[in-house]
Amino acid sequence: MRRSITYCVSDVNKKAVYDTYLIIKEFLHKANPEAEECFGQMCYEVEKQRVLMPNDLFDGIEGFIYEKIEPIVYGSNSEEESCDVCQDGCEYIQDINGNGRCVWRFFKEMMEAEEEFDVFAMEVLNPFLVPVMNCTEDDLK
Repeated sequence: MRRSITYCVSDVNKKAVYDTYLIIKEFLHKANPEAEECFGQMCYEVEKQRVLMPNDLFDGIEGFIYEKIEPIVYGSNSEEESCDVCQDGCEYIQDINGNGRCVWRFFKEMMEAEEEFDVFAMEVLNPFLVPVMNCTEDDLK
């Protein structure tokens, strides 16, 4: 059973959560197989929102990024053998069809991560953004 946490939040807090959602969603939607630099930029943009969110909420977002997205970007998520990884971390292609398989695998994994992020957003972020009843101005201080 999931534990439900209710927050009293200001519009600034809600905007930070929503902006973080948009940053991650845009990265997942526009990512390409050469996404390492974009991944670093996304992490930087998300990190800037840290001070505006409760720690447990930010930790959940950060956990999703590093458990679900990072392995795809850096190629450590796949069991596919068409792309091998050499010691310096770069992928090389064994056969003529390997490049297509690597690109297809990347986009497939990114689409799955985007679907998982949508579920995460509805379960974790949405309750934070939905208005809380009986929350007074004193609760926001």
